[in-house]
Amino acid sequence: AVPREQIEAYVRSYPPDVQIPVLRGLGFNYGLDSARKARRAQGDAWALDLDALVAAWPPEWHAEMAYAAGTSLRWSLRMANDAPGLSRELARLRSRQPELLQRAYAGAATTSAGPLIGPEAAQTLQENEVFLQLPPEALDVQAAGNLAEHFAWGAGFVAGKLFERGVAGEVESSVRQSRAVEATRYSASYTSGWTAGVAETQAWHARATK
Repeated sequence: AVPREQIEAYVRSYPPDVQIPVLRGLGFNYGLDSARKARRAQGDAWALDLDALVAAWPPEWHAEMAYAAGTSLRWSLRMANDAPGLSRELARLRSRQPELLQRAYAGAATTSAGPLIGPEAAQTLQENEVFLQLPPEALDVQAAGNLAEHFAWGAGFVAGKLFERGVAGEVESSVRQSRAVEATRYSASYTSGWTAGVAETQAWHARATK
């Protein structure tokens, strides 16, 4: 295994905006590894302890790592062909810090710590639209409450990034989803996420064309 100090030095060698996808990749991999160890130790009652997952890392990294830990749960569902299991997996999240739970919920709106590619983008959008049509209690499975709003933010974030990327089919699907969500209680959170996703993608495009 690569020593933690070496990983930290590697991440810090990048500009702050480039660190974000690196941190998401780190959180995704640690999420998968933590879940694997928890399943082995705790059986069917396993839980994903976000506090333990981020404890060894700088505090300013925690939010992005928690986001990607949520993504790792969604990816595991994709690998098991078990999208309806999202509520069950979200209930496994544990943290004494509301921000970490919120970020993990947002991250669970995507299956990839990096860009969504091809059919995976379309399938993720379709699933998110279904989830956002469910009653709130289907997603608000944590004692912290109202976390479904953060999943909605994450869904908007994903859709906004895909819209701004400009691939024809993804643009159409993103716009269709945004119109469907307008009629739900999640409209404001989704729109906030969409705006953030567009802004992040624009920033990456600007960096790539310098």
